[in-house]
Amino acid sequence: MTSARHLSTETVAIEWFAEDSAGVPLVSKGAELEISLQRRSDDRFFDFDIGQLDFKAAGWTQQFQALTETEVGVSALYRFLWDLSTIVGAAPDDDYLVFARQNGGSDAKIPPPGEILVDQWVGIIPATRRIIENRLEVDFAAKELILYDDDGVTVLQRWALATNLGEDISTALGVQTKKGLGLSIFRNWVY
Repeated sequence: MTSARHLSTETVAIEWFAEDSAGVPLVSKGAELEISLQRRSDDRFFDFDIGQLDFKAAGWTQQFQALTETEVGVSALYRFLWDLSTIVGAAPDDDYLVFARQNGGSDAKIPPPGEILVDQWVGIIPATRRIIENRLEVDFAAKELILYDDDGVTVLQRWALATNLGEDISTALGVQTKKGLGLSIFRNWVY
């Protein structure tokens, strides 16, 4: 299990490649391998019961969720798909710990807790990069500020420009009213 950042509207695949202490893959253990999810902000655990889907301090109907083997009897990869949008009372930017356990057996090597980082701002990174780096111009005739896409031609956004009183805008002679492609601080990011 690893850490990853997701949008609060995504379905997250929680996966565990199960093996014993000698490193031998464990197959056909789906009913035994389970996870529980803890919200970091209040230390409550998720209730997987279809009628609940909420984090609770106590009184869970189903605190642990069995994982499903991706290829029964062949693969030692087990998975649970968690739809983040179904969480009752979910925060748009919360962090969750994933704990694994073997229920009814003792041969699985239990991985350390993983984390799921939910962030409503993940989708904003590409837009932020475009605002910082892409071509931006003031069109005095149309009284607009125009942001272009990465190709430098396609318009991404137009903003109307005027003073508080609706007067025409103007700049002093020599003031820059266009910005070309700048240096990137985001070029090596994966998103």
